[in-house]
Amino acid sequence: MEKDDILELTGRMCAPHEPEVRCSWERTSWKAFREAEKLTDRTLFPVLEEIINESGLDIRKAAYFIYKKLLVRQFDEDKFAFLLSQLDKEAEKGEYMWWNDFLDEMETNPCTPIAPLLAIAERGKKYDVKWVCKTVEIYAGKGNAESIHALPALKARVKATKRTQRQATADILHKQMP
Repeated sequence: MEKDDILELTGRMCAPHEPEVRCSWERTSWKAFREAEKLTDRTLFPVLEEIINESGLDIRKAAYFIYKKLLVRQFDEDKFAFLLSQLDKEAEKGEYMWWNDFLDEMETNPCTPIAPLLAIAERGKKYDVKWVCKTVEIYAGKGNAESIHALPALKARVKATKRTQRQATADILHKQMP
């Protein structure tokens, strides 16, 4: 497949709702997603990286979907590093919540670096820390050494954030009482 073919596929994956179609499996986007799930050609990685770097959010999401499916089938640390670096960029834009499912399916190796995830947690807001902690916990369960090492500190940050929210709520309620 060439870049034009992938752009056409991602365009179909982003097709608008078709009101005349009654069943989801008859929708253009549903069919395109099923087609994308079947792709296995590793030579698509550079094409997808190019599309991701130059496209808007909807097309990027579709390209990420294909990229992830290829990566789940044939894990490659360099390609995973690219995906994590993109996650860092998307998190800066506030576009990160849909990444959880992507990352949870990855079969990381014990030595796979997860530094971009940890960087997001370090500078991130409370929600960033919470979802990164969830992903790091999954990787730790799979035996990833860096995740195992980082998990206790992340859990402590999540717990501290919760305690801060509870304390703020208690302070507000206490001020309102006569």
